[in-house]
Amino acid sequence: MMIEEVKALLTIKHTDLDEYITAALPEVIHFASTYVGEDWFDLDNQAYTVPVGVRLFVAKAVEFHLSPSGLQNDSIGDNTVRFQHEYPPALLQMLDMYAEAKGTKRRRGVRFY
Repeated sequence: MMIEEVKALLTIKHTDLDEYITAALPEVIHFASTYVGEDWFDLDNQAYTVPVGVRLFVAKAVEFHLSPSGLQNDSIGDNTVRFQHEYPPALLQMLDMYAEAKGTKRRRGVRFY
C-alpha cells in the first residue's frame, strides 16, 4: 500500500503530511496484520502487501493518528480534555470483519503505541 492510495482514500490533496504518512504506514499495517493474525510482509519486495479488505482501515488508522495526540474532545468550561490512545471500536470492527471473512484469529490485546 502506497502513500498515494492512503491520500486518495482520505481525500488529502496536499503534500504537507506525506512524510508523516510515509512513516506511519508500516506501523499501522504491522498492527493490522498482527491483530488479524496474518503476516503481510513480502520478503522478496521488503514491503507489506495489504489485502483489499484492510486498506480502508489502514487509511482511517493513519487519519486517527493525524489528530492531535488522539484528542477525543475538549471543552472550554471547566477546562476538560480527554485523550484516546486506542483505536475506536468502529475502526477495529473493520479488521474484525476481515478476520471473520478470512477465518483467522483476532488478537484483541494488540495495542499501537
